Amino acid sequence: MKNYRSTLLFGLAMLASVGAGAQALQQVNADGKLLGATGILVGTSYYDVVFKTGTCNSLILGCAGGSFVFGSHNVTAAAQALRDQVFTGAFDTQPSMTLGCDPAKTYCQLMTPYQINPRNTTFFNYSAFYNSALESEDFTTSLTSSFGRASDTAASPYSPVFAVWSPSGPNVLPPVSAVPEAQTYALLLAGLGVVGAMARRRKAVPLH
Repeated sequence: MKNYRSTLLFGLAMLASVGAGAQALQQVNADGKLLGATGILVGTSYYDVVFKTGTCNSLILGCAGGSFVFGSHNVTAAAQALRDQVFTGAFDTQPSMTLGCDPAKTYCQLMTPYQINPRNTTFFNYSAFYNSALESEDFTTSLTSSFGRASDTAASPYSPVFAVWSPSGPNVLPPVSAVPEAQTYALLLAGLGVVGAMARRRKAVPLH
């Protein structure tokens, strides 16, 4: 029974690997503008995000006296998740396709605030993913960047857009890849083969 249980768990682990390369589900309006995404994996948890323009005070709970979704320990991972899971295809090469991004600016700056600036509380600190038409110019910021909590972002040399995050609901399943990669199929087949072999071996053992 113990061997059977371990092989079953191994097989389930192989099946679970099918979704390992999953991407977030992009939310797009009728005009083709990227509004946000659902099912973004940051660390071991899934989040949803909506892109909005305005001030941190008006859009982000943490800037208005509440709590921030991310802290300094995982906010850079959130910015990298936007880069890797959300800004794919045309949304990466054409920043103006993201809601709020100004096509006249060099970068679309997706800001994720994570704390009130400890030295000047009229500012907030953030990490950001900078999206550019040139793939080589995409980058994420360090944790030293800051911006005014009540500032009008239109004056920025970039095109700032707030990433308004929230944890994915308990009934929201993470999206899965429509076409798993070749190595995923190989792992799945290997796992099923091991489970099948162990089952045949178990059958072949005579009962006493």
